Amino acid sequence: MKRILVFFIFALFIAGTTLSSSAYNSANGRLVTYNPTKYQVWITVYNVFRNQMGSGWLQPHQTDYWNNCCYAAGSIYYVRAEVKKTENGHMSQIADTTIQVVPRLCNMPASPGKTGDPYGYGRVVLRNSGGNHFYWDRDDIVRNPGNTCINNQ
Repeated sequence: MKRILVFFIFALFIAGTTLSSSAYNSANGRLVTYNPTKYQVWITVYNVFRNQMGSGWLQPHQTDYWNNCCYAAGSIYYVRAEVKKTENGHMSQIADTTIQVVPRLCNMPASPGKTGDPYGYGRVVLRNSGGNHFYWDRDDIVRNPGNTCINNQ
């Protein structure tokens, strides 16, 4: 009986959240990648099952916003960076690193006096610890008092 009651409450909760406009927005979040290095990087974003969700070049000193899909807060994603170097007209890979990202729930920026809708937000920065040693660093914990995610570089 307790299991049925727990299941019923859970089903009501899911039904209530999926029907609200906030739930739609929270499932259409964004992942942000920032490359402060001097190298070109091929980015690939995967879901928890390692299915590719997006890919593209991230140029040196650039930020890219991966928001064309459904990066839900609390879900697991992987961001892979294949760091490339060009010498004598030939491009070669010098590093390959992946990070697991779980977007957190943030409020979209809104006009003054209004609350933004919540959405999933994750931000990672590619770091170079010297030579060909690269790694991702989580950089999405900066928030203002309104719980709005900030995209500062």
